[in-house]
Amino acid sequence: MARHTAPAQDPLRDLNPKQRIALGELAAGATQQQAADKAGVQRTTVSGWANHHPGFRAALDSQLLAANDDLLSMRQAGSTLAVEGLLKRIKEGDEGAAEFWIRHIGVAPIPANAIGPTDPDEIIDRKIDELVERDAQEASRRHLEGLWPGGSTDRDEIAAELEEELNGRIDGLDDAPADPSANGSTP
Repeated sequence: MARHTAPAQDPLRDLNPKQRIALGELAAGATQQQAADKAGVQRTTVSGWANHHPGFRAALDSQLLAANDDLLSMRQAGSTLAVEGLLKRIKEGDEGAAEFWIRHIGVAPIPANAIGPTDPDEIIDRKIDELVERDAQEASRRHLEGLWPGGSTDRDEIAAELEEELNGRIDGLDDAPADPSANGSTP
């Protein structure tokens, strides 16, 4: 009889059950502390996931983007009703309505690009690009100063180093107990 094994989890892209709980809470409007309490982890763990875990960040950005789309739809519907009401009042000669319209005509929707990428690979690629650029600038500066005869700005090498660093950060976050006193330390 053949055994079926689950596919290996990708620690940079996939979410564990505690991360899913925290994500659901954050998407519902909870604070990081509230999300951490529900997930059974420390607030710093949720903060670390939000700042350093590409899969968590992408999922959170997806949730924020969906919420922003919902708000934009409601805003547009409300704006349509408000504009219709204002136009009616303006047509009836209401100068106050006309002045209000003129003062507030510049109101625009929240730009969708204010929210980050929704794909973990895009987050990782952006970070790699930042590191490649930083390393290239550092190599150039050091070369000009005569401190470094050359240096590696190899994208694959930097990607491997970044993945190792992110995995280390993520591993450290997942090990943090929800209660700091649980590890034997006292505040």
